Amino acid sequence: MPKKRNAAQRIGAIGEDRFRLSCQENFIIPNKVEHDFGFDFLCQPDLAAGFGRTGPVSGVFVGFSVRATDRDDGRIRLNQADAECLLAAQFPTGLALVKLNGPKSAAVYFRMMDAAFIVELSQFLASAKKSKHFTPKDMRPVAE
Repeated sequence: MPKKRNAAQRIGAIGEDRFRLSCQENFIIPNKVEHDFGFDFLCQPDLAAGFGRTGPVSGVFVGFSVRATDRDDGRIRLNQADAECLLAAQFPTGLALVKLNGPKSAAVYFRMMDAAFIVELSQFLASAKKSKHFTPKDMRPVAE
């Protein structure tokens, strides 16, 4: 019996590739975490003034947890461990949502860990809910 690759594995791999490409297009250096237990990428801002220019790389790392979906509504799910990980980080973090429109097209959205997001995730952890859902309308387009 041959090995099989399920849809979730395919969606996740393509989603991470689309996130990586989106970062490159927006002057963000996406460093893939080899053993990702909560954060998929540690990104560094590329401070160059333009595509063909040489510029400094920021010494700041921003951790991103990347979730991909091919659902029509773009919904992703975080469980309590995911929320705890985002809240426990001692560096800037964000959640990325990659809405796949087939294997070759995607829209990338994000939400940085700010005061409102900290409250939202803390309230989720204090609740009896096992998961919390997000859609693109809960996030910002990566172009911002």
